[in-house]
Amino acid sequence: MSNHQAYKITKGIPWQVLDEAVIILSPANRMAHELDETGSFVWLEISKNQTIDQISRRLTEEFDVDMVTAQKDTLSFICALEGKNLVERV
Repeated sequence: MSNHQAYKITKGIPWQVLDEAVIILSPANRMAHELDETGSFVWLEISKNQTIDQISRRLTEEFDVDMVTAQKDTLSFICALEGKNLVERV
């Protein structure tokens, strides 16, 4: 997976922001996922079809994290979302 890869929210995945947290409903297993502050931030960046590099750069601007850690954590989080079919590659 390239850091230049962009992602988008999988079509048909319902989600909303509630009290500053993103809530995602997974139709496949009827589960709700409540994201923490960082996860919500990444999800909202994914909703703009941002690349891993773009998201990581924004994380370093918004949170106290270095670029290497931001890239590693972003990649890991997106892989988990992709594994649950919540996001897909653009």
